[in-house]
Amino acid sequence: MGSDCLGPLRAACSALVIASTASITIGCSAALPPAGQPPAPPPTTISAPADGCPEVTTSTGTTPRLVIIDYVDFIRLDGREYLTGFTPTPPISPADLGEVVAESLCSLSALNDRTRTDPGLPRDGDTGFLPPGTDIHAVRGWDPACRLAAEHDGELHVYLAQETGADRARPAACAVG
Repeated sequence: MGSDCLGPLRAACSALVIASTASITIGCSAALPPAGQPPAPPPTTISAPADGCPEVTTSTGTTPRLVIIDYVDFIRLDGREYLTGFTPTPPISPADLGEVVAESLCSLSALNDRTRTDPGLPRDGDTGFLPPGTDIHAVRGWDPACRLAAEHDGELHVYLAQETGADRARPAACAVG
């Protein structure tokens, strides 16, 4: 592991694998240019946005650093994160689906697979794996601020709202109670 990921940054750095043509480093850094060197050139787009995804940029004249991100299955909607697969929930059927509350805008894992760059923080409508245009439903009997559902790979998944400001992923009380 690179020396720039020791100490308090170890947990944050272990989330990404950054590869370059010369070496593979697990970690991250925020190195500034040495004194006397000009600042990095302005960013340029290296991939056109597709399917509602954000543009991915890199600095002009630099070799892009390849970033592979291992996403969890999430939905971001109305400023809130929803996760599936971490807290057991009873299976649901199509009869349990409520109204469509949103559509997936961008699958960040698919974008990362195409570009091998970091698309940045998720925006409302972004998901970990749901293809663009996938209907996101309310779940009958639950407030959509607490639970959502969507079909992915032929199965219905329940997404639980996460507690905001928590130090780790934790379902909001309304999502489990």
